Amino acid sequence: MTHRKTIQISLLSKSQNLSDLVQSEIHDLFGTQIELNIISERPVVEDNELLQPIFLADGQLGKKALLDFFAKSPDPSFKVLLAQESDFSLIKDMMNTDLDIRLIAVPWEQADFYRTVKDLLSDYFLHHAFDQVEYYENLVSHRRYRQALYDKETERASLAKNFEELKGSLIAPQKHSNQELTASLRESMNRLKLEPTLSTLIVQHPAGTQICQEGKPLDILCVILSGTVSHRKRDHDLSETEVMREGPGSILGSMAHFLGNKAYTSIFAEEDLELLQLNSETLELILNHSQEFTVQFINILLRQISGRVRLHVETNLQLQKALADLKAIQIKLVDTEKMATLGQLVAGIAHELNNPVAAIMSSIPQLGECLESIVNSNGHEGDFRWRAFEQGYQLASLSSRDLRQRRRDLEKMGLPESAATEFAEMSFHDRDILKAILKEFETYQKATGILQSYFQTGRFLKTIASSSQRLDNLVRSLRNYAKPGKREREPVDIHQGIEETLLMLQHRIKLVSVVKDYGTLSPVMGYPSKLNQVWTNIINNALDAMESQDTQNIRISTVAKENYVEVAFHDNGIGMSDVQLEKAFDLYFSTKKQGQVGMGLGLPICKSIVMEHGGDIRIASKVHQGTTVTVRIPTIGGRL
Repeated sequence: MTHRKTIQISLLSKSQNLSDLVQSEIHDLFGTQIELNIISERPVVEDNELLQPIFLADGQLGKKALLDFFAKSPDPSFKVLLAQESDFSLIKDMMNTDLDIRLIAVPWEQADFYRTVKDLLSDYFLHHAFDQVEYYENLVSHRRYRQALYDKETERASLAKNFEELKGSLIAPQKHSNQELTASLRESMNRLKLEPTLSTLIVQHPAGTQICQEGKPLDILCVILSGTVSHRKRDHDLSETEVMREGPGSILGSMAHFLGNKAYTSIFAEEDLELLQLNSETLELILNHSQEFTVQFINILLRQISGRVRLHVETNLQLQKALADLKAIQIKLVDTEKMATLGQLVAGIAHELNNPVAAIMSSIPQLGECLESIVNSNGHEGDFRWRAFEQGYQLASLSSRDLRQRRRDLEKMGLPESAATEFAEMSFHDRDILKAILKEFETYQKATGILQSYFQTGRFLKTIASSSQRLDNLVRSLRNYAKPGKREREPVDIHQGIEETLLMLQHRIKLVSVVKDYGTLSPVMGYPSKLNQVWTNIINNALDAMESQDTQNIRISTVAKENYVEVAFHDNGIGMSDVQLEKAFDLYFSTKKQGQVGMGLGLPICKSIVMEHGGDIRIASKVHQGTTVTVRIPTIGGRL
């Protein structure tokens, strides 16, 4: 049974802040399971009792120090550069080395740092320290660990099944690298006493040499002894795209040579190349005289064919999965965006319809009671009754302050408190009118009972009328907002479109202060429904950005310029950073918080629509200082 080794992650840095940050991240994420070895200038020391999966280096140290540090990092460790995204030159230089350097952008989110480090730890343990996984299971992806166990068991069963067939005749390919196989092949060729000699079969090609051309016959077989080649495929426009690279141990032209086909790709030397070139006669001669060469050649050939088949299968599977994922994402995006917009509109409509409908429904039974009271009032139709009705229908409700003042004035005239309140509400506060009312009805109590019936009838009818009008306005705006766009452009009233959009979003802006600073605008030629979509997306984004603010303010201003109109939306939301601002119009980029609907499509759609109208859209924003979105659209006959 293996013993448990210590895990150590090394960091090359002279920055105390960065060292403290990495120390804190590793401790918070992995506890005491991982040691952090902070290095200033000392060389990396290998220790067989240490697992050293990752070597981190501060990009501020410069290219020379970084390359020296990474070169001394023992294999098979992962080399990770910690650098600012803006340091393009350094990142490019480090990525173009043969050291396989990874990147973690500074500053990072803790979740991103954790995901990257855990992925690297998983790769290290599963491929280079599998016997230690039992001690550090929580540092390894459980899914990948289960898959590795399954793969090892499958591989073990496959090897056991085929071992007897391979034993004694072929070298097990799993035990030898390509370089070892090619070296063994070279040695077996050296031991042959045949003509042509090995020196005439091994050919040197400088970098850039074309070995074969796509579509041309290939009459030789080439084994790469050293160097690298690239395979390039012609596109429909005759440009060439690199599709694959191969190195030592690969056989070039095997399918074309054995099947008599033409070269499937063009092959170029990417660096100085050493090839063993065999034509059909020479290959047959060597195979007939050297069993050692035959076994080694078959091993190389089988390995290459197996690799090509595996690559083909994996590529097909990846393409099928990618296609399926794309189709699923496409459907999901369309449905999500559609349902998000529809959901917001339906929520707003339901909310807006609910209040007026509720008002109508609650007024109906009370209206019935009042009408019954009127009918039972012995048919009296005096002026005071209809005046009470008209005042209930026409007058606005008094404020609490005005109502209290009028009630006190009436009490001073000698009215009981209850009657004073009722007459104050009906705006009967003139002394002569009160005397006439008392003369007609004998008592104030009897008068308030009858007159209040007329007054409340007028009030209920007013409620029904105003609510019905509100419903009519809402439905009319919805029809204008959602009507199908015409194929041809038409004159568009910008202000009308904004007002209709605000009405649609009334359920979201009830607590928002909306200031409108409208100028005098000429119509623009365009598509009303599409422009309404622009206003909706911009205002929705502003509302989402202000959700956490105590006070929420939106200012909408319009101004007419010489050849265009300018519409600006300013909010006091959380704003955007410079990085977010650069990506604002990128497809699928979203700044929405968890729980907010957003697929990163709103602003790209806005930009597309505005550009379709010959205009442009700009965003100005600072973190915690709000955002201003400005849309410019040419007027009829105008251009930006």
